[in-house]
Amino acid sequence: MGQVEIFSEGLTLRRLHGIASEQVASYFGHSVAVADVNGDGKDDILTLTGTEPYGRFAAAIAPLGDLDHDGCDDVAVGAPFGGAEGRGAVLIFRGHRDGIGAVPSQRLRCAFPGAAAFGSALRGGADIDGNGHPDLLVGAYGVSKVAVYRWVPPWGGRGAVPPRSDGR
Repeated sequence: MGQVEIFSEGLTLRRLHGIASEQVASYFGHSVAVADVNGDGKDDILTLTGTEPYGRFAAAIAPLGDLDHDGCDDVAVGAPFGGAEGRGAVLIFRGHRDGIGAVPSQRLRCAFPGAAAFGSALRGGADIDGNGHPDLLVGAYGVSKVAVYRWVPPWGGRGAVPPRSDGR
């Protein structure tokens, strides 16, 4: 079973708190991220468990920034062995005043053939194409590729633009 440990800052680290997993083999604490998902101006520590059986839900977690401009940060969560065929999936969760919603607002399916492990690595919140909106990079170590999801303005629909056919 996993555990997340919280330490003091400074030169001398002191354990402040521990959060233990409630489920065996859940990979709890494997990936941890920080984002203000409830809009209170304070960082929230994110370590998640989910409903992707054998999918390694939350193998990667990436803050995306406030995509829908509601004052709460949104989060991408990778499940590299999840999805319908076990090729991987990334779930997008919207932040709310009460925290992260239990149901993803969007599911990104694996963009590559075979055992891709899509969602094994995530990087979000950076505007890599210069359009003023945060983008998401999704790693798929099983095929040695990265998918780039460029966020579009709300007038173009909520969601991501699929990666190019060559996987870039």
